[in-house]
Amino acid sequence: MGVDVKSLRTFSKMFLIVGLICTSLFVQYSNADKDIQNLVDAVFEIEFESGTELKLDITMDVKKITTDKTYLGSEISSVSEQELGAFRLKLYLMLESQLNEMFNFANLLNFSMPEFDGSGFKENMHVKLTTSFFKVNESINIDNFVNGLLDMGAVIDYTFNLKAEEGWNNTYNFVFPPDIIYNRTNTNIVKGNTIQWEVINGSGLQHNKLAEISLKYTNPTTKGISDEDIDIIFELDTRKFNQTRLTANIQVQNVDIMAYNILPDFVTNLNFVPADGIRLLIDNGLLSWDNFYNITILPVMENTLNAVTRSSFNQTIDALFLWDINSSLNCPDPYGPSNMDYDPPIRASLVDNDVNLKIFNISSRALIGLVQAGANATIAPSDINFGQGLENLFYDYSGIIYFPKSILLEGNNPYTWTKNNPITGEIVSNSSTKYESEEKRTVLTIDISNTDLNLLSFFVGRPDMNLGLSIDESQYYYVTKVPKEFLIPQKINLQYLSSDALRLCMEEVFDPNDISSFLQNENTLFENRIMNILQCGEIDGYINDGIFEESLIWDGNVMDMDKNKPVAIQSYAHISQAITFDISVLPPLMDISNMTLNFTGLCDQNVTYKILFPKGTSVMFADNLKKAVLRSTEDGRLYIEIRFDKSDSGLTEVLSFKMVPSILFIIGLFMPCIISLIITILLVVVVCLINKKRKGKKALTAETGDANSYAGQDYYIPPPPPKSR
Repeated sequence: MGVDVKSLRTFSKMFLIVGLICTSLFVQYSNADKDIQNLVDAVFEIEFESGTELKLDITMDVKKITTDKTYLGSEISSVSEQELGAFRLKLYLMLESQLNEMFNFANLLNFSMPEFDGSGFKENMHVKLTTSFFKVNESINIDNFVNGLLDMGAVIDYTFNLKAEEGWNNTYNFVFPPDIIYNRTNTNIVKGNTIQWEVINGSGLQHNKLAEISLKYTNPTTKGISDEDIDIIFELDTRKFNQTRLTANIQVQNVDIMAYNILPDFVTNLNFVPADGIRLLIDNGLLSWDNFYNITILPVMENTLNAVTRSSFNQTIDALFLWDINSSLNCPDPYGPSNMDYDPPIRASLVDNDVNLKIFNISSRALIGLVQAGANATIAPSDINFGQGLENLFYDYSGIIYFPKSILLEGNNPYTWTKNNPITGEIVSNSSTKYESEEKRTVLTIDISNTDLNLLSFFVGRPDMNLGLSIDESQYYYVTKVPKEFLIPQKINLQYLSSDALRLCMEEVFDPNDISSFLQNENTLFENRIMNILQCGEIDGYINDGIFEESLIWDGNVMDMDKNKPVAIQSYAHISQAITFDISVLPPLMDISNMTLNFTGLCDQNVTYKILFPKGTSVMFADNLKKAVLRSTEDGRLYIEIRFDKSDSGLTEVLSFKMVPSILFIIGLFMPCIISLIITILLVVVVCLINKKRKGKKALTAETGDANSYAGQDYYIPPPPPKSR
């Protein structure tokens, strides 16, 4: 068999090279083994008790240790206490170096020199991770922060530099309790709930490995959030019945935290956080209330105001923005790292203290007053000017309406409504006063305030005098049916209005033009009544606006609707009525003709008629219903009073009376005539005296003229002798 010499040479060279390499490695290993002074096999059992606290149980099997000399592991159990203490210190220092490298800037708790139990050395301790470990600001409460994030479903990334001292062969077992699981890791050694790394540095060639672990809670309090959760709760508060307050409560439960870009790099898998998370981030300085307002609250606020303005409410909201301090960091329990949820949600409020809430197209105050006055009504969604047309609101919304204490809507106060279940139901009061009939009173007074003698008729032989009649009628409305001139909303069931209810309607329900028509019609009825009483032609009556307006003044308390102070309407007229009389000198007598007046009872009213006579007269009268009573005023004037109650509606009292004048009355009546006669006599006397005086002056002037005719003559001629002596 032939051999290839060339191939043989090549094979020999390769064999030689391999032999040299192996010899070199053996020599290197042998030299390394000789240089290593300590040989330790260590097992690190590391259990996560929370996101920042770890429990360590370390077991060290010492094969060789060197202090002042080198000891083998089999010799350790027989050494002195002093030498054993030196071993413990040696192990402590080497262990400290490895732990500080592994848990960078962490706090090593209960770390002391390992204990020897006869077979090996053991160390039991805790590690608390710090802000420096996570490379975040020192102001952060790292325990609350990390554990709070984990409880919201976050994944926390950890990086540990696993170190083995020269001569140490370390096994690192990271153990997870049932409530913590790993999300990912960079090792393939996984045994149930334990992840393992090995750092074999017994030869001094492998000093460290980088361990990466991502953890999360098995069942975090908050998990599976996939969207923001922001609600609007509208509050309509009518308890201060003179004004209605609108509050739009922006209630934030879950927030898109990715919009803020504030989470540290070691936090992943967290896109949305509950309200507790916002408080946690603000408390730890990663977020501010101003940023939260600008990014989350402000867009919600603008959309809400825009939607309300464009809805059936149709009014500009003058809103004041307020944080609800009971949902901020000032609340009793702003967040709990082991219970991160949205209770309480973060609330911000837009408040307008005076809005125009209308129900049945009248103010809420008017409706409350009418309900308190005995009304009831059934409200449909279209009857209230709030809630309709909020389709432009991007968020779910609901509402609460607060009424004064005794007002109930569908048996509830407050009443809650939602987008899908709008406001509807019967509104009533459990403390209202209901009336079953009208209570009105009318007082009509005919005052014969003056008498004037008709001089012309007196001198032509048909003596009469004019009676000046001042007539006023006061109507007092305590309880009344709704006057025909007015309309209240059709759905409001109220047959009778108390005086307060009538005042309220005059203020807020009735049309001003209808009020004017009502007063004009009342005045027309007054005129017709007077024409019927006096059996005379048309008269002009007037309404005393001052009396009416004064009677409408009240305390405005719609929760106390009563009839105690009536609404008053006063009508008045001034007319002149002629009446004849006969007069004789002997015997001195003045006989005034009879007058007949017709008085009628009014429907559902108590009516009082009064005829007030002049001073100085007495009266004789007769009436068919015997209702007339003669009375006297404090100043001595006589008057006849006739009263009708509700049951006398339609009855007519025919009153015939005769005034009997006294001497003083007659003198007073004829006083103008007497004064005129005296003045005439005085004028005649004055004229006569003036004429007489003028005649005497003419005679004197004539005599003086004769004497003066000789003036300028040179001689004197005596006057002629008188004609007689």
